[in-house]
Amino acid sequence: MRVALLFTITMLLALPPAAGAARGLEVSIMDDELLLGQSREHIDRQMEVFRGLGVDRVRVSAFWDGNAPAPESTVRPAGFDPADHRDPQYRWEALDRVVDSAAAHGLRVMLSITTPAPLWAVGRNHVWQPSPSEFGLFAGAVAARYADRVDVYGIANEPNQGGWLQPQSDSRGYFAPHWYRAMVSVAYPAVKAADPDSLALIANLASS
Repeated sequence: MRVALLFTITMLLALPPAAGAARGLEVSIMDDELLLGQSREHIDRQMEVFRGLGVDRVRVSAFWDGNAPAPESTVRPAGFDPADHRDPQYRWEALDRVVDSAAAHGLRVMLSITTPAPLWAVGRNHVWQPSPSEFGLFAGAVAARYADRVDVYGIANEPNQGGWLQPQSDSRGYFAPHWYRAMVSVAYPAVKAADPDSLALIANLASS
């Protein structure tokens, strides 16, 4: 039986408003299943619950395969420009509803820009060696679209877990850390170029 509200609380260090000011703590809540793909009315109700719980920030995933077109195709769609968030082939509607609702309810937002990836950007399955260059284009598009409503981005979720990035290792040893570094080296500057005042977090790891 699924509880009515399942959430993960994380504590983030908030940026101090001025030099020398004491650091504050903020409460972040995340439940993609509760929010993504739901109606705006449903999402608004959840935001009201979050506010009542004392939540400061909503963390939500910007899934690559959930927002890019033709995720099951091995060929990038003709005419699609992944660097342009305004490209009509992008599918931002579900994420737009969550971000817009959070902003309307006075909640800050962290977007986790993450796999699974569309098949046209990977080597074998939705998390197998995702193309760093393509991931960078998607990350830049996310930041450009939401720069006016989002101030924190996470660059990939739990890349030290096989459910998010494969392979984790090969015959030579650990593989995933090196591949993730290549992804970050492209995605981080793309995010900062699109949203210079944002905080871009890396190494969003799971315990292992």
